[in-house]
Amino acid sequence: MKFFSVMLLALCATASHALPRLHSKAIAPKPMVQASVHPADAALSLRGGFIEAELYKKVVCSVFGIYGLQFLVAPGKIVTDHQDVAMTPALEFWVRGTAVPMAVAVYGLMNLEGDAATKGCLALSAGCGLLYPWNAKFNMIGEKIPLKYPMHYVPEVLMGVLTVLGVAVLVNKD
Repeated sequence: MKFFSVMLLALCATASHALPRLHSKAIAPKPMVQASVHPADAALSLRGGFIEAELYKKVVCSVFGIYGLQFLVAPGKIVTDHQDVAMTPALEFWVRGTAVPMAVAVYGLMNLEGDAATKGCLALSAGCGLLYPWNAKFNMIGEKIPLKYPMHYVPEVLMGVLTVLGVAVLVNKD
């Protein structure tokens, strides 16, 4: 529950950046002197914005590319590092097979541009976060899996950060 509270707080903080610009001109009076830069934009300004869409895409593709390689090369390690379960040949088969769709997803996202790439990266991060680490932690679908901490904090936090960054990129787009 704490994790979802922190994620909700982070999403609200990210979304609040866009709220001042959403007011209708009919409701909010027009200022006498127009500022050239919105104060929130100036505060978040770092080489042209909070995080650039292209950088976000490369970060997400790098993370999932590494996960895909781990699924292919060391399926047993990725399971036994995060879960307190025995590795079986059937489980190794399924984990190794996940490397192909992961690689295709990374390839596809790297060939997309603009909002489509950002939305795809956000969907991949949030979807994988919901179905893998957050589902394992909060038992949303299926049976409870015994997890190994502190190692399982890595994907929980990583998918959360990638999801929040994706929302920030979409909110702060020009």
